[in-house]
Amino acid sequence: MAGAASQTGDAYSSLASGPTSNLLGGHGDMSLFSTLQPQLLKGLPQESSEWRRSYSRAPKTVYLEASYVPYDEDILPKETDKTLVSRPYFHIFWTCCDLESYKQTVREELAEWTNALKNQNIPDWLIVVVIMDESKVKSKLLPRSSVIDKVRSDFCSKTSDRCIVLSEPLKQDSKSQESWSAFFQRLRSLLLQAFNRHMVKFEENMRTLRENRNDPQWNFTNFFLVQEELAFMFEMLGLYEDALIQYDELDALFTQFVVAHAAGSIIGWLTRFTTEKTNWAGLSLHKSINQDKRNTIKDKKSTLIDLRNYLFSRQCALLFLMDKHLEVAKRAMDFLHNTVQEVGYLQIDWPPGAVDCWVFLSGLEVLQKCDSFTEASQTKSYSLHTASLWDCIRKKLFAVGKLCGLLPESQTSSEQLQLVLELTAGMGIEEDLDDEKPSSVQRPRAKLREALSSKDSFQKIYLELSELAMGTYKHISRFRSARLIGKDLAEFYMSQGNPQKAENFLLDSMKSYHQEGWYQLADAVTLELAECQKLLPNKLKYPLFILSAQVVSSSTLQKASRMKYLDNLMDVSKSVTDSSYTLKTFPMITVDSLSIQEKTILVEQDIVIDIEITCNIPTEVDCDKISLSLKKSLPDIREKQGKRLLSKTDSGGIMKEQVPNFTPIKSRTPNMIEVKSHIEGSPSKPSACSIVCVNTQDVLHRSDSVKSQKRDSLQLKEESSYTLSTPNITLKPGSCSFTISSKMLKPGTYIPNQLCIKIGGLDFIKTLVTDQYFQVSVQDPYCTVKPVKGDKMIAGITQEAILTLNPGSFILEPDDELTLITSSGFKVTTDSGDNKLRVAERVKNGTTEFCVRMFQERSNTIVVEGKLTIECCRFQLPLRTVVPFASPLLLQHKIHTAGTRKYIQIYVEGNTESEFALTDADLVIDNSDVEVTSLNRPNRNMCVNEIQTLSYIWQIKCNTIDISNITGCFTAMYQNQEDLEDTKHKLSYNFDVNNFQTLYTVKVSVTPLSDTKVCKVGSLAIMDFSVVQITNNTDLPQSLVYEIDGSTTMWAVSGKSTGNITLKNGRCDVKMNVMPLQAGYIHVPRITLYKQMQDVWQRQDSKEAPSQPSTDSNDEVFKPEEEVQKAEDEVSNASEDSLTRKQSSREEFFRGQVYYASSAMQVNVYPENKESDIEIELEVEILE
Repeated sequence: MAGAASQTGDAYSSLASGPTSNLLGGHGDMSLFSTLQPQLLKGLPQESSEWRRSYSRAPKTVYLEASYVPYDEDILPKETDKTLVSRPYFHIFWTCCDLESYKQTVREELAEWTNALKNQNIPDWLIVVVIMDESKVKSKLLPRSSVIDKVRSDFCSKTSDRCIVLSEPLKQDSKSQESWSAFFQRLRSLLLQAFNRHMVKFEENMRTLRENRNDPQWNFTNFFLVQEELAFMFEMLGLYEDALIQYDELDALFTQFVVAHAAGSIIGWLTRFTTEKTNWAGLSLHKSINQDKRNTIKDKKSTLIDLRNYLFSRQCALLFLMDKHLEVAKRAMDFLHNTVQEVGYLQIDWPPGAVDCWVFLSGLEVLQKCDSFTEASQTKSYSLHTASLWDCIRKKLFAVGKLCGLLPESQTSSEQLQLVLELTAGMGIEEDLDDEKPSSVQRPRAKLREALSSKDSFQKIYLELSELAMGTYKHISRFRSARLIGKDLAEFYMSQGNPQKAENFLLDSMKSYHQEGWYQLADAVTLELAECQKLLPNKLKYPLFILSAQVVSSSTLQKASRMKYLDNLMDVSKSVTDSSYTLKTFPMITVDSLSIQEKTILVEQDIVIDIEITCNIPTEVDCDKISLSLKKSLPDIREKQGKRLLSKTDSGGIMKEQVPNFTPIKSRTPNMIEVKSHIEGSPSKPSACSIVCVNTQDVLHRSDSVKSQKRDSLQLKEESSYTLSTPNITLKPGSCSFTISSKMLKPGTYIPNQLCIKIGGLDFIKTLVTDQYFQVSVQDPYCTVKPVKGDKMIAGITQEAILTLNPGSFILEPDDELTLITSSGFKVTTDSGDNKLRVAERVKNGTTEFCVRMFQERSNTIVVEGKLTIECCRFQLPLRTVVPFASPLLLQHKIHTAGTRKYIQIYVEGNTESEFALTDADLVIDNSDVEVTSLNRPNRNMCVNEIQTLSYIWQIKCNTIDISNITGCFTAMYQNQEDLEDTKHKLSYNFDVNNFQTLYTVKVSVTPLSDTKVCKVGSLAIMDFSVVQITNNTDLPQSLVYEIDGSTTMWAVSGKSTGNITLKNGRCDVKMNVMPLQAGYIHVPRITLYKQMQDVWQRQDSKEAPSQPSTDSNDEVFKPEEEVQKAEDEVSNASEDSLTRKQSSREEFFRGQVYYASSAMQVNVYPENKESDIEIELEVEILE
């Protein structure tokens, strides 16, 4: 708030361009005030003040500014003045004088000033005493004799806050700054008190006026000016939101009166708003206050449009001050709609199109003004409110153009030209914009006048606004509204005779209606689109076929229209028989189900497929052929549960295409993404591997594109080498079913791929997505072999067998020759004496039998497999099979020791129920220094089967001690009753025996310690065991390891159960204390000898857990030779302190090298108490 002061008196400021500041009256030393005025104007608004409002309303923070005017008694406001803006709120008296001057002139002037204020009942004043040089004042004046003291005693005895001292204001020291700060603080406080007092009185007066609004003499214009003055006051204080509330209340109050008038209430002052019939000037937002409009309202000459334009312009000005330009765009539609409604309520007689012109001018004014405030970052939020505005002014321009005959198909008449002149005159003239920068944007009046000037200008501006509206809607993703505009544009282009541009808009509208469920609207647009297609140059283009099919299948269109397009479609199909056009079956034909009767068939068998379809046609149609193409697939097809339908059908309508760049109401996201593996190159050495999505058409959607729309309409017919077809089928309206069958000649797994219904030159294609499939397999030939006698084939004898051959999918003709090829040791003989078989009769889907003889050499295994290959010219590959033979005799050998004597036992076990007789058993050793003595009965026949075994035994004697390994061969002759060759066969069994010579003998004896010379339970006894070397071989190991295998239930050993012994002169005797734990005849403890290996060493600081147990452990772990060698190397390189010895490793002797002479020895142990029970174990064998 700024102002000036002079010596002429108070004066009101005028409202020229709006309220700017509060008025302060100045009096006294005006030259002094002129000196201090710059600092005063600058310092007052520097700090904020808290304005505590009445009626418990929330406090506000304001910045005060003031305009200073000189004092004049004639213009002091009276008590009855109700003004708020153009009155001085506060009065200040300035003085800077000495005591003499005060007494002579200033005192009298002050008295006149205060008396004048009291006469007008003005309590808001302040006396400022300025001291230029405070040091002089203090040195000359006595206490309580200064000017300030005199002023306070003369005028401010009861109101001390009304007098203040401003010390040395022209200096820049801290004391001067403190004085200024105190002055500004006092001035702000007093100014707010004055302002609040006037505000309360003004609001009470305004409230009284509002309460009297039902008085017949009440006038809205007077009340409007009063409340607007309050809004001006809030605006001066920077409280724009409170000022906006005042205008909103006026807006609501006026609307309430208009609605009441429309309801039948008589409101006298409203009648003058209905008299103006020649002015529909649009809204203007280029000035904060349109003074001309305000004066018109003040003079009570305004029309409804003038009042509404001025009121909304003031609201917009305040919103712009609050930087809420988006709110302006948001309020604009409500403003336009409400004003149009009020024009209708008041029944203002305007010429046709005048309201549309006003809406166009006002809406475009708001858009242009908001564009100047909008930043790039706010475009989207701004477009949310302006999109409907662009669409609204587009519609209004079209309505005006239709009235004035400016549409392409219209011819302008003289009456329409007269209407154009009348509408142009009512728009008014452009306002003076000298205060603004020149702009290249065409003003609304000029734009509308240009549009009404000619058809070309109208079409240009209409298309421009339509594009802006569509683009804005798309920017905020309101594609439905954008397509509605496109529908209007399509009609406009059709009226222009430009079907090429109308086609795409009609297609988008049709898809949009269908996806939102407006099927009847979609079908109506389809008819328009079909008519548009007829106007295009190429009548045989795909879209015309598609639209014809859609019209034919519509359930909402009349039958006559459907029949018309069906006849056209049939005529076209007959005229293009020399070529083929592929279309989708939907919506004319929908596939309901497809079922395969047999999922697995053989080559040369018929596959039968049942298909059910629904025909959405008005009458019967004859089709030339219905074919079903098959796609060969991989054999590992997974059956998908619950996926039965081949196509999704809607409850109505004719379209099922996806609308590009359109967000549907319901999401169509698939339940799963189907993927499969894809390998480039061979599976063993692939060059690339990837994952391919199978249902891309359901997952991926294209954006808005004209090319994609046309491409979606096409249906490609896939080439297939597997096709089933049936000719001459008549399709009837409703459900139809038919069966397709064909003979399958090639094996594989097949999936129904495409259904093709051919009508003349049109192929209706449906790509099937189904889980149905079938397999055509080639059954490989196979054969079985069974013996004529017995339950299984036996190796080693010749048997008669039945060979059963199943050719599978192949057919054997009479005299076909089969060649039998066998593996080594396996022989097959036919009746002709060779390996050839001849087929006697034709074999298809059956078996044939041949009688053959088979012989397989025996081996010492349970089952012997003979490989048989059958070659035939009918088979693609030779038939290979395996014939299992049971080995009738299984042999094994064992070596037994009795001191230094050695015995070899041959054990023969039967493996079949059939009995085999063995004779002439013999054993031959390949070493001449070994004598073999048979212990068997000579010339005796022995029989063997699966429940009867036999054994042969021979004693062997080595003449030298150097023999360690021998090789033997057991032979015998065997014979079987089932053998077709009644001869004896030779049985042979080769074996090796290693390290069998006896090296040591171990004897154990137990003697009691007591004098009774009997062993008792719980009494110590002495166990003596001796180890004796049998041979004189000095290379034998002398250091051995023994282990006592004493059962804890029979013997308790005192001391270590494992230890090392060293033979001296080929012998070692060891004594140990043992204790029997049970009475009776019990075996002596068993002692086992082991070879002692080299010691293994490890470091003491090793953190590795020991791998060998302690020396008193019953279990031993063997160390590999390389680990032993590594340990020896470590021992050689380390000191004794850093190494520790582990348990010596050991190695078992071969069977027969150690003879344990006391294995069967028992000791009679008496119980400790004779009356105690003795536990005796008896083994009884019952012989039958």
